[in-house]
Amino acid sequence: MVEPEVVQSVTLIIWGGGFDPRDVTRGLGMRPNRSWRQGDQKSYRGGDGVVRHFTSRDEWSGWKKWSTGRGTRVSLERQLRRWVTRLGPKADALRGLRRRGISMELNCCLVASGSVRTQLPPDLLAGIGRLGLGLKITWYADERPAIELAASSVRP
Repeated sequence: MVEPEVVQSVTLIIWGGGFDPRDVTRGLGMRPNRSWRQGDQKSYRGGDGVVRHFTSRDEWSGWKKWSTGRGTRVSLERQLRRWVTRLGPKADALRGLRRRGISMELNCCLVASGSVRTQLPPDLLAGIGRLGLGLKITWYADERPAIELAASSVRP
């Protein structure tokens, strides 16, 4: 039996009404891969690297930080543990964001060429809960080889 090829990533997503993403950057001490303010023109960067704009505007502010490179080649559990470790010292900053009505989640994406199983231990789930983060996991089945999947840059 051939093992399925798997590409997986975990993205920290922070969103809510009207906050300045620079406040999140300062509070967490890390730069986002993408951020926007409520009212900005919606846009996305295509696979060709070109930024395209929609006519609509963002309904809320947002801040995203995701795994890149080798970080996507390790299990979801390991990536989640890295996030919990990295965010642990920032628990007060996260609490401050929640008090302002800002939502936060670790958004997981798993793309596999076949059936896979993911198990997250209770201590990891408790650590995510202590940080006040939601957890969303999306599984996709795709027959393309993993190298092609990684190049397609599937992002939440």
